[in-house]
Amino acid sequence: MIENGDGGELDISSDGDLILNCTLYNAVYLSLFGGKAFYDVLDNDTFDIENDDVEAEFNKPATPDNLKNLGAIIASKLDWMVNSGLISSVDASAVSGGNKTTEVVLTITQPDGSVERYALVWDSEKSELKRFGEIYGRV
Repeated sequence: MIENGDGGELDISSDGDLILNCTLYNAVYLSLFGGKAFYDVLDNDTFDIENDDVEAEFNKPATPDNLKNLGAIIASKLDWMVNSGLISSVDASAVSGGNKTTEVVLTITQPDGSVERYALVWDSEKSELKRFGEIYGRV
């Protein structure tokens, strides 16, 4: 799954399933934009994602409180990876990018101490993701 700012390019198998490349990138993207169905496959009742609509949060005005809430929601959607031991920690900070854009920088620390950084740039005027992690090049 690759996000190019146009809704993503999905590789679909002949039986209709998504073909994923099993990377951290895919897990992060699906965690944030995959909907509740993504969490249904996890056998864990500790996920509270009912009211955590990332896209709805991105479309709110870029006030300090809304930006703080957006970062907290994004981090909470990725907490399952910390709880499962896949990553050591996750931090998400949102800032107004001006011109109706909001940018979130995700910093993910893996168990071996290596750090992955992703940037999500949301254009609220077009309601679409413009950039996500610089397409595997990270931020």
